[in-house]
Amino acid sequence: MNRYKLTKERLANHLRYMALVYGLAILGCVMVGSLIYSATAPELPGDQRVDILAVSYINEYAAKVWSADMLQQLDPSQKEVIIEQMGVSGSGYDQMILMARLANSEGDIFIMDKETYQYLARQGAFLEVSDLAQQVEFNLSAEATLEDGYVPGYSQTGVPGGIYGLSLKGLPGMLELGFDPQDCYLAFTTYNDNLENSIKVAQWILNTKVELDAELAGQGRY
Repeated sequence: MNRYKLTKERLANHLRYMALVYGLAILGCVMVGSLIYSATAPELPGDQRVDILAVSYINEYAAKVWSADMLQQLDPSQKEVIIEQMGVSGSGYDQMILMARLANSEGDIFIMDKETYQYLARQGAFLEVSDLAQQVEFNLSAEATLEDGYVPGYSQTGVPGGIYGLSLKGLPGMLELGFDPQDCYLAFTTYNDNLENSIKVAQWILNTKVELDAELAGQGRY
C-alpha cells in the first residue's frame, strides 16, 4: 500500500497545519505586488501637481482638507496637491533623510521649524525670495516680517545671505496642520518646476487659513 497516497484525511490535515504558512505566503505576495505597483505606478508630471513636504508630524485629516481646498484655487491644469508628513527630531539621521530627499529633488514647498529652515537654506535648498516678494503679494501676519526669513551667508556651501523663506508666525491655522505658529517657515525649493502654482498655495495659506482654522475648530475637527 502506498503510504504517500493522497487521501481526503491527509489533505485535510495538511491544510489544517499549513494554513498559516499559506496565509503568510499569500500576504507576502500581496505586499510584494503592492510595492511593485507603488514603484511603477504612473506619476503626474511635476507641472501638474504641487508637492508639500511638512517637516513635522501633521494632522492627516487637516492635510486632506487643505489639499482639496488648495487645489480649487490653482490653475485648471493642476491635478493634485500633496501634503506629505516627514517627522524630524533634529538628529543627524533625520538630517541625512532630508538631504537625501533634496538630492532626489522631492518637494516643491517645505514647511518647517526655524532650525530646519536655516539648516536647509544654508545647504542651498531654497529660492531666495527678496525679488519675488517685490513682484508677488505675500500677506504675512501682523506679527511677521519678510526679514524674519533672513539667513546669514554660509561659506562652507557658498550660500550668500538672503531671505530664503516666509515666516508663518502669527497664523493660528498652522495649529490645525500640526505646527507651532510661532516657529514655522515656508520655502520654495530651488528645483521647483511648478513655482507659479506653488506661490498660489503659499498665498492661500497666508490669506485663508485663519478663517478655515476657526471653521474647523468650531466643528471639533482638530
